[in-house]
Amino acid sequence: MKSITIELYPESKHEIDMPLTGRVEISEGMLEEVKTLAQVCRQHGLNALQRFDFSPEWDWDDTTEMDLLWVTEDSIRFSARPKHMDLEFESQDILLRDLEAQFQAAL
Repeated sequence: MKSITIELYPESKHEIDMPLTGRVEISEGMLEEVKTLAQVCRQHGLNALQRFDFSPEWDWDDTTEMDLLWVTEDSIRFSARPKHMDLEFESQDILLRDLEAQFQAAL
């Protein structure tokens, strides 16, 4: 099964400089799953759906918790909280059309 690796860059909600970069491998199956969840968002007028997803590999010395995948009608993003800290980081929004284009280019 084909997959692509996406680099994740943080968008911190806090006024500190603490980068939490990472990467996630997205398979064709995962892409189809998020496209289905995006369709649910569209059909029901939902802002976003979220689920636990521990697939990102974060560049962090300690572990993270509350690792989530957020799906909107046209994008995904990942979030995590560094363990033992009251901080949350979110990746940049990744447009579904960009993911589909990357899969097409990888053929």
